[in-house]
Amino acid sequence: MLQYIVAGCVLGGIYAVAAGGLTITYQSAGVLNFSFGAIAYTVARLYYWLNTQHHWAIVPAAFVSVALVGPALGALLYLALFRHLRLSSTLVKVMATIGVSVALVPLNTVLFGSKTILSAPGLAPQPVHVFHVAGVPVTMDQVIVYAFVVALLVAGFLVLGYTDIGLRVRAMVDSPAMTSLSGTSSAGVSMGVWVVSTGLAGLAGVLAAPIIGLEPGNMNLVMLSAFAAVIAARLRNLAISVVVGLAMGIAGSLVLYALPPDSQITGDVLPSIPFIVSAVFLAYYTVRGAAVDETLGVGGALDRAIRPQDAESVRAIAGSGSAAVGCPCALLLRRRFGGIWVSLQR
Repeated sequence: MLQYIVAGCVLGGIYAVAAGGLTITYQSAGVLNFSFGAIAYTVARLYYWLNTQHHWAIVPAAFVSVALVGPALGALLYLALFRHLRLSSTLVKVMATIGVSVALVPLNTVLFGSKTILSAPGLAPQPVHVFHVAGVPVTMDQVIVYAFVVALLVAGFLVLGYTDIGLRVRAMVDSPAMTSLSGTSSAGVSMGVWVVSTGLAGLAGVLAAPIIGLEPGNMNLVMLSAFAAVIAARLRNLAISVVVGLAMGIAGSLVLYALPPDSQITGDVLPSIPFIVSAVFLAYYTVRGAAVDETLGVGGALDRAIRPQDAESVRAIAGSGSAAVGCPCALLLRRRFGGIWVSLQR
């Protein structure tokens, strides 16, 4: 049974990394990024092209694909598309991410060809070293997944909770306009979040490829399954999304342990686990009256209170933060907002 739990932690770790990226994007930008799977596939396909087809070493191939191209893709998507949709409805944003997802797959075919990939390399050197812990074999690829999950939790906790950058990101959750009035560039914060999110998408894709294969459909299915962890976290709690992602992976392995692996029941239950998790948490939050706030990331109660009704005036407020703070004043009002002191002068 321990062997199944260890194996489940690997897939759960991939869910956790993906859920972390999805949560971070929604926290600051208010976007449910349905293109996450396509981005993960794109970066993983680039890594395969560099490492296997062009024989690059693991470190430079991973650095270029995960640390450079993945974040650069996020910056490009934000600058070219999503910064123009900041005040758009949730439906428009969702459809935009679906459009990106549809466009990326054929773009990969144009760039890298339509070669069928039966097995993809991970981040561990070949042949993959196997450790034995309490009699359970653990591969180096699995150890790398565990390490990234722990790093994501620690970094997320420290950065979001105890740094100025984290305060700015959390301020964006409630009121981009008020954050701009403090002299902080809301556009810069949003682009930074997109850079981090697509970097995590690429990392999840490279980690998942040796397990599920390098095929767009499988990658999209795994990344969409991570949405269950995001829903469990009410779209905002990074720690809960990571823990639920791990739990889903372990639950899938325990199903394989308890049921015959080749039975029809097992084949029906395994893909249903993320949807069951989503349904359970949605029902729980509905009963508690704690449904997700649809205004998260696009302006909360403060924005609705201070902003005019027309979108052009909202853009003027959000874009004139530094000027507003520097105006002559007769009265200085100081308000504590999201850990940042905002000076409103009039």
